[in-house]
Amino acid sequence: MGAVDIAVSGLGTSMNDAFRRLQHESNEQDGIDAYSGGFYTIIEYHDLTAEWQASGQEAAAFLEDEERMDVLDKREANAVCLRAPTSQQEGEYLFVGWGAE
Repeated sequence: MGAVDIAVSGLGTSMNDAFRRLQHESNEQDGIDAYSGGFYTIIEYHDLTAEWQASGQEAAAFLEDEERMDVLDKREANAVCLRAPTSQQEGEYLFVGWGAE
C-alpha cells in the first residue's frame, strides 16, 4: 500500500475541531476505507504554526517543503493556523501530509 500527498484547509473553533470536521467530510465523500487516500486516513497532525510564522514563508510552501514532508509517516500531516478563531468567526487551518492508499 502506498501514500498520497494531501493538502486541504478547513474551518473550526480550533485546529482539532477543523481536523475532525475535515475527517468527517472525507468520510462522507470517500467512505471509511483505511486506504481510500482521503483525509479520513490521516490519524495525526503536528501543529507547526509557531515555526511557520517565524519562517516568513507562504504557508503551503512551508508545509510542502521536501524535508518537512520526508519526516512524516503515512497517515500524518503537518498543520498551521492561517487565521485564528475569534468570537465572530471560526479559524482557518491548513493541513498537508500523507494519506494511505
